[in-house]
Amino acid sequence: MKNLKNLRKNGKISQIELAEKLNVSQETISKWENGKVVPDVKNLIAMRTIFNSSIDYLLDLPPMVTESALYSPQQQKVIALILQLSEDNLFKLEERASMLFELQNS
Repeated sequence: MKNLKNLRKNGKISQIELAEKLNVSQETISKWENGKVVPDVKNLIAMRTIFNSSIDYLLDLPPMVTESALYSPQQQKVIALILQLSEDNLFKLEERASMLFELQNS
């Protein structure tokens, strides 16, 4: 993941600092940057926020379709807010959304 390494260096963040932000080891960051291991989704989302970058870019993938082409500005705002929720609040949101969906379809 050369893009991760470049983003980290351009942001003047050490592997140790990034590891602390993500609650992983410095060795894990090194393995990601050297392509030995791929980060899990939770860490990809966190790094996307830290570096203000797309997950495709972090993974050195060519961009397929931009989010702006897929979602309206209002939908993009909702997605950004959802990505910032804690796991507990995300679970609560999912429960409430399911209840609303059931009410709407009954």
